Amino acid sequence: MKGELFNSIKILSYFLWEYTQYDNALRLWCCAEDIVCFLSENDIITKEDFMNVISLDKREDMYKDFIRNIAYKIFCYTNNSSNDRNWFIAEKFVRNYECIEACVNAAGIFAGVRKNDDIYKSIRSENARGYISDKML
Repeated sequence: MKGELFNSIKILSYFLWEYTQYDNALRLWCCAEDIVCFLSENDIITKEDFMNVISLDKREDMYKDFIRNIAYKIFCYTNNSSNDRNWFIAEKFVRNYECIEACVNAAGIFAGVRKNDDIYKSIRSENARGYISDKML
């Protein structure tokens, strides 16, 4: 599972780089982990769950909250101050088939991670580690 998680995060990081052109690989890696953490926190761990959200009308609150959360994570990790650009990157990201596959695969793994696991030790994002630690309480 550790290898699967690594490959999924690697794919997500690559597309974040491609869409943002931000040059700090570690920050993009952490951004990908935080996006996956957000999905796991919200029980979006299957392709069906994911598709149910992104197939909503763009004016629906649940859709806007979903995209807003991803756009905010992109802003936090890339320091790109353009809200519109971050929003469009988030929408492009969630409509990419490879990203969808990688997101749900990683979110499913995150949902089962425990603090003592080797997988936990491989997670770079402090936010994601905090989430995993908190769910153990």
